Amino acid sequence: MLAPFHDHSEHKRGLGPRLVVALLAMAAGACVPAEVLQAPPVTLGVVTFAPNPNMVTAALAEIQCSGPVAAVQVTYSASGIDSGRTPRTPVSSCPAVIDLLGLLAGTQYSTQVKIWAAGGDSAQGAGPSLVTQPLPPDLPSVTVSGPGVSRGLTVLTIFNSSQPLTNGAAIIVDSVGRVRWYLLSNRLIGDLQPQKGGQYTASVSAYEPLAFATLGYLTAEYQELDKAGNLLRKWTATGGYQTDGHDIRLTRTGSAVLFGFDFRLIDLTYLGGAPDAQVLGNVLQEVESSGKVLFQWSAFDHFAITDIDPSIPLTTQRIDWNHGNAIEIDSDGNYLVSFRSLSEVTKIDAHTGAVLWRLGGARNEFRFQPDTLKFSFQHGLRRLPNGNLILFDNGNTHSPNFSRAVEYRVDEGARTATLVWQYRPNPDLPSFALGFAQRLADGNTLVTFGPRGTVHEVSSSSQRLWELTIPQGLWIYRAYRINSLYDPALN
Repeated sequence: MLAPFHDHSEHKRGLGPRLVVALLAMAAGACVPAEVLQAPPVTLGVVTFAPNPNMVTAALAEIQCSGPVAAVQVTYSASGIDSGRTPRTPVSSCPAVIDLLGLLAGTQYSTQVKIWAAGGDSAQGAGPSLVTQPLPPDLPSVTVSGPGVSRGLTVLTIFNSSQPLTNGAAIIVDSVGRVRWYLLSNRLIGDLQPQKGGQYTASVSAYEPLAFATLGYLTAEYQELDKAGNLLRKWTATGGYQTDGHDIRLTRTGSAVLFGFDFRLIDLTYLGGAPDAQVLGNVLQEVESSGKVLFQWSAFDHFAITDIDPSIPLTTQRIDWNHGNAIEIDSDGNYLVSFRSLSEVTKIDAHTGAVLWRLGGARNEFRFQPDTLKFSFQHGLRRLPNGNLILFDNGNTHSPNFSRAVEYRVDEGARTATLVWQYRPNPDLPSFALGFAQRLADGNTLVTFGPRGTVHEVSSSSQRLWELTIPQGLWIYRAYRINSLYDPALN
C-alpha cells in the first residue's frame, strides 16, 4: 500500500501558522524572568551582655538574630578613653555568643553590633551599654615608663616572694600599663605562655609539704586555656613522674613536650657527700593529652652527677642536680633543653634520645667567641628565626655578678658559639633566678629580670625603649609580647 501523500507546499512558502504562533510564544516567554528563589535576609534581634566569670575585663555577648547568619562583630567604645572591636567572627546559628576581650575595668562602653549572611547580606544596629566592674583589689599594680611606646600587649605572671604558693596572678597589660586580661589563683601561677593556635598554657602549682618543705620542689599541672581564660584541658607528666612547671611546648601534631621530676637516693660518699643524698633530676616527655607517652628521656641516663656546675656543692643532703627550665623544639624536630644547674644547653635527638651536643657548663663542647664569660644558671632558651639562640644569662658565677640577655650564632658542625648581641643594663640588675628574653618581630627584644620585678624592651643596639615594673617584693616569672587578645600569638 502506498503511503498517503502530504502536500509540503506550505513549507515551501514559509512556516506554518501554528508553528509561527508556538515560536512567538516561546520567544515571548524568554523575556519574562523566571522566579528566583532567594534566601531570607538576616535580621538583628536583642543583644545582651553577660560577665566573663574569670575576669571583669571580658564579657560575653549573646546576639539574637534570624536568617542564615554567617558572621558577627561587636564594636565598643568609651568616649575619649578606649575603643575596640571583636574580629568578624564566624557563626553558624542564632543566637550567636562571642567573647569581648580587653575591656577596661570600671568603664561604660557604647556598642554597635553587625551580622552578615553567607551571601553578603548584613544588618546592624546599636547594642546596649556595657559596664565593667572595678579590678579586684589584690591585683598587683603595674607601672610603665620609657622614651618609646611599646606595641602590642605584655603577658606576665607575678608572685609574692614571701607567699609564692597562695596568691598567683597572671596579667596582660597594654603599652601604658592598663590591665586588659588577668587570672587570679590561690595557687602559684608559674608561667602563662601564649601558644600557637590562639590559646595559653598556665603552669599551676599547689603546696605539698613533702615535695616543697622536705625535697624542695613544686609539683604542677599545665592548664590549657582559651583566649577568654576558660579551661580546655590539662597536661601533666605521666608514668609516675610529678610535673615540673618550668616550661611546656605544644607541637604541631597536638602533643606536648614538658618536664617531669626524677627523684633518686644516691650514695655520694665517694664525692664526700651523703650515703643517701636526695638527688632531684628531670625527665623530658612528649605526651598526648590522654597521658600516652610518645617520647621519654631521663637526665640520669645521659649525664654524670659531676656534670653539675662547680659552684653547687655535692656534699649537701638534697641536691637540685640538673634543674631543667626551658624547652625548645628545634627546626629539625629535635629538642633543645636548658639545664640551669649544669649551666648547659643540650640538644637531644627526638627519636633516639641521644645527646647530640652540649653547650656550656662543665662538659661544654663548643668554643665561645668572643664571649669568654659564657653563660651560667641560664633561663628561657629559644631558637630565633635567623637560626641563632637567645637566652637569659642569670650570670650567678660571673665576677662581678651581673645578668644579661645574650644571642649566640651556633655552628653545630664547627662547634662554635659566637656572641652576636647582648643586653646588659646600666646599672646592673643581678637576677639570680627566673628571667626570659623574647625577640620581637620588629627586631627589639623583651627582657625579663624576674626577681627585680622589671621588664625592659630594648632595641637592636641595646637602647632601652620601654620599661615595666611591679612593686618591690613581687617577682615576674616570664614576660611575653603578643599582638592581640583575640589572636594571642607571640609578637
